Amino acid sequence: MDTNELVSEAEDLGALILPSVVKIIVKELDPTCDITGAVTASQGILTNIENLVTALRTKTATPATA
Repeated sequence: MDTNELVSEAEDLGALILPSVVKIIVKELDPTCDITGAVTASQGILTNIENLVTALRTKTATPATA
C-alpha cells in the first residue's frame, strides 16, 4: 500500500468514526445537549473539509500574465 492509499484509507476511517466520537464527547460534556444536532454539525464540518481538500488538490489553469 502506497502513501496515498494509506492516507485515503485513514480519511475514510476518520469519516466513519467521527459521528460516534462526537456523540461520546458531547454526551460526556453535556448530556442535555442536542446530540443529533451536534453529530449533524460535525458531519457538515467534515463535508466542508473534504470539499476544501478537493479544491486544494484540483489544479486549475491560470491565465498568463502580460
